[in-house]
Amino acid sequence: MYLKGTNGAAKALEGWMTLEEIAKTSGTAAGVVRYLRGYKTPAKQATELSTNMKNSKEEEGVLVGQLEERAFRDLLLLGVRQRDGQDPPKIEDAKGAAKFWSENGLLTKYEINAQGKVVTADRNLEVDRTMTVKIKDAGSTTVEPPAEAKEKL
Repeated sequence: MYLKGTNGAAKALEGWMTLEEIAKTSGTAAGVVRYLRGYKTPAKQATELSTNMKNSKEEEGVLVGQLEERAFRDLLLLGVRQRDGQDPPKIEDAKGAAKFWSENGLLTKYEINAQGKVVTADRNLEVDRTMTVKIKDAGSTTVEPPAEAKEKL
């Protein structure tokens, strides 16, 4: 996929398509487009997490801290569908934490843990989810999107 601001293109079965073109196809395409539009790069996500940390401290060279709910809410709701006409899912007993690893002053890895109960009209889900992001070649990575993706935008 290639995202530029709120626009994007992704390689689909029919080749490179804009997000708008994908949304018009059948199946789960609308969900895929929602995911892609809400996607946060590791740099953006790490920044948001760090600004929503509280009680942070260093433990064995790793920065750890608790998170405000807004920082991990999407992780709790991952895969939860809201049916037409139903109230939005509610989150109860939520808690979240983050860990950040660095090397030579550059972020190399971060981890988010989200726990809580997600309540919908027809389900109560106990969620305990951890997401780990590793950043390879920190400080030297370059990206050159395929020409077909650039043409779509």
